[in-house]
Amino acid sequence: MAGICSKHRDYDPDCDLCEADLEDLFGRSMAAAMRAEAEEAGLYTCDCGFEYYKTVDSCPRCGALREIIIP
Repeated sequence: MAGICSKHRDYDPDCDLCEADLEDLFGRSMAAAMRAEAEEAGLYTCDCGFEYYKTVDSCPRCGALREIIIP
């Protein structure tokens, strides 16, 4: 399960947030809107190999800042 916890760089089965998902915290309709926004933003693959949505500016796994190219 891919939780939403930002406290841990890796999954911790004893952490409630590592076990949670967007619906647990925000409800079904808000989670759907947040998911749609993330999918629209697109994916980014960090140098560490972790893939995440461009709605955040740093890698959830290693903390590296995402290179942002402004047109």
